[in-house]
This record gives sequence, C-alpha cells and structure tokens, in this order.
Amino acid sequence: MAECFETPINVPSGMDNVIAKIEETVRKWEHLKPLQPQEDFRIITTGVLEHGAEALHESDIDVVLLAGNITTDMLLDKKESTKLAENLAEHIKSSFDQEKEEGSLTNLVFKERQHSNVCPGVTFVMSNPSSGRSTGFSVLLCPFWKNQKNFFDFLSDLKRKGDGEWEYYQSLFSPSAALSQVQYILDQPDQVKRLIKGIIKWRNDQWPARSGCSDRPTTYLLSVLVVSACEVFAVEQDLSDTEDLDGDLVVYHELAERVTDIIREGVINHKAFKIDLEEHLSDYPTADINGPYILDPANPFNNLYVSGVVRCDPEHHFGDYGNGNGNWQSFVDKIHTLDLTKSE
Repeated sequence: MAECFETPINVPSGMDNVIAKIEETVRKWEHLKPLQPQEDFRIITTGVLEHGAEALHESDIDVVLLAGNITTDMLLDKKESTKLAENLAEHIKSSFDQEKEEGSLTNLVFKERQHSNVCPGVTFVMSNPSSGRSTGFSVLLCPFWKNQKNFFDFLSDLKRKGDGEWEYYQSLFSPSAALSQVQYILDQPDQVKRLIKGIIKWRNDQWPARSGCSDRPTTYLLSVLVVSACEVFAVEQDLSDTEDLDGDLVVYHELAERVTDIIREGVINHKAFKIDLEEHLSDYPTADINGPYILDPANPFNNLYVSGVVRCDPEHHFGDYGNGNGNWQSFVDKIHTLDLTKSE
C-alpha cells in the first residue's frame, strides 16, 4: 500500500457530493480507459448510503469497482493485485492534489490508511474539521461478472480445491456480489427499508464508529435480519409476500414491534440461526454449511453469521467487507435496547 498522505479538500455540500467526487475520480482511472461504463465496468456504492444519510457519518462507505479488465487471476496474484491497488491510490492522490492546487478543494481532510481486508483496494478517511465528522471510504477492486451463475460456478470450483485457502478466497471475492446486494435491499418494500434505517441508527448509537468498538454488526447483516423478520411477520399475517407490507392492512407500529421481537429472540439464540433467502436469485446454488448460518441473498458462499460481525477500529476498515469474526456476544449484550417502534 502506498504511504499515508493527507490532502485538504472541499466539496460543494453534503456527503453525497463527496461520494460523487470519489466515483468521478475512480471513473477517470487510467486502467478503465479501454472500458465502456455500464457494459464493461460498474461503480457500486454500498454501506449505509442506500439506507439514508442520517447514518452516513457513523459508518464506512464501500465504493466497489467491478471491471472487466480486473481478472480473477490478477486478484489471486497478491503481488499484481497490490501493484494495481497502489496505482489506484496514486491516481486518487494526484487527482485530489490537482484540485487542491486549483483552489476548489479547501475544507475536508483526505487521509489514506492501511487496508485491513484481503480484497485489494484503497482505504481512506475524509473528515471535516469544522463539523468534527469523518467518514471512512474504501475503493475495492473486483472482476465484473456479467453472469451471476459464472460467479457462483467460479466460487464452487475454488471451494472444491480444498487447499486450505477457502476463507481467503471468500473474503477476496465477496465484494463481487455488491451489485446484487445493493439491488436486493433497494427492491424491498418501503416499510422494510424504513425498519432497516431504524436498526442502522440503533447500531450506530450502540457501537459509535469513531470511538472504536468490538464485534459490530455490519449494515448488510442488519438489513438481512430485518428482511428475514419481515418475512416471518408476513407469514404470520397470512400475507402473500412482503410486498403486502406496504398495504393499508399493515400498521407500521405493529410491524416494527413484532420485527423487534423476532430479531431480539434471534440474536439471543443466535447459534440456532438458519436463514436462507435463496429465492432472490434463480442460479443460487445449494450451500453446504455446518453450524449456524445467515446466507447472503446475493452470494450463498458468504455466511453473514461470521462475516457480518466485525471489529470496529477507527484506524482500519470496518465497512460491509471487513474480516468478520462471528463473535456475537456484544450483539447479544446490546440487543435488549433495540426498539424499532422508535423509528416511526
């Protein structure tokens, strides 16, 4: 990874403008010049952006770059992938340095930090001294899988190798499912997304990101727990599916109260979790997992029971693609304070 650097920058107003500037900078990276946007590469912003700006300053944002000329062989070659990440880091640094010289960036501080994930990328903090707020960003490098089945088949082949590197491969390629993950959440009914915003706000209050904390549930894990609980509620109410949660027959307070109870009970008895929302993808293969599992609806090889609980360290990456440890004790200790009726 390149050496740490700081560059004062200023953007119009609002973190959404910061994100837009980062995406624009990545789009101009030399490595992407031969490619066509949308057809050959996509830039997907994950984290809490899709769940509401009120939680933005308490979570890291992952900007996942899916590119056709970032191959699986490149990522499996640690030397080559590190070189690629360093090249991107220099591109981002020089881009912000140039804007600083032009006088258009004056306020925010841009500081690169060591990336703690095995997925190659550039991780940095952007902070505003005047507001005291800061947000961590990671630009992660991934292949662009135009066919989801090809992605699953590739992971299946890696798992069959049985060479003791499977956990490493899981972490390395997990962000490749970012497009499907984000779309899965965006496709949820408004009532469900409202509950997701509420549980993320609760998480941010219980695990303040900038103070450092242990075993923090990720945004995506919490989102999947909410969706799963809403599906249970829909069955209990004899609804055809969760889409009916936006109907006139569902009172939000009753939904929030029941979902709170379902999640509380699930977390307390987390070792019994067996959550599988596989109907989201037609090519979703059958997973073979021993013990508790919360399967990623966009990637059956990602067990959120383990990957969805990560150490929160203000000096390192702790977004949705951090290295999980599966330690639920802190989650269990705090879950009694969850009350989604307060997010009304």
